[in-house]
Amino acid sequence: MPVTRIVLPESGIITTRRGGGEILIAATNILFGRIKDDKGNEQRGWTAALTMRVKNRRESQKAFKVNVGQTVRYEKIIVQILDIDRCRNGMYVDAVIRSAE
Repeated sequence: MPVTRIVLPESGIITTRRGGGEILIAATNILFGRIKDDKGNEQRGWTAALTMRVKNRRESQKAFKVNVGQTVRYEKIIVQILDIDRCRNGMYVDAVIRSAE
């Protein structure tokens, strides 16, 4: 199963080929605030809106609120969030994409 690591600059768009088509992925609204871990404990950390859609199919667009360690499934891909942080040019989301099949 091929795995692709991506770094999404805030408000930048990345295109990936998975599941027989092109999927557009963007990270926006990166904020520092309260998040809940897998056990429901509240802590503070970075969150981002991860928006994905199949190219040329606007109706397929879906947004997910994500934080570090979270995994989301969209169409035929799985996206795991490795890091959300600052860099010299702004904010970014570091993630791994793999096929859900």
